[in-house]
Amino acid sequence: MRSSHSSKMNRSSGRTGLWIGVAALLLVGIAALFAVQLARQSAAATSPRLVVDQEEIDLGERRYGERVVARFELSNAGEQALRIREAPSITVQEGC
Repeated sequence: MRSSHSSKMNRSSGRTGLWIGVAALLLVGIAALFAVQLARQSAAATSPRLVVDQEEIDLGERRYGERVVARFELSNAGEQALRIREAPSITVQEGC
């Protein structure tokens, strides 16, 4: 009888150890995901970020060929240097 009793205890402790291992692995995974999320948020806070003071400018009705001037301000809201590597595209649309 002793051998069957000790055999049950060994299986029981083996299962408990397995569950503890699974729980520990799960906790490590959650901690890793949390660390990655914090790193992304930190990087996003310091990354360069282009801010335009106005996205649309209404020049009213104009004759074709008439020269117009519009001004808008670009600024960097991030902490790192902002580099514009190519000319920005500007779209002129005819309103209704």
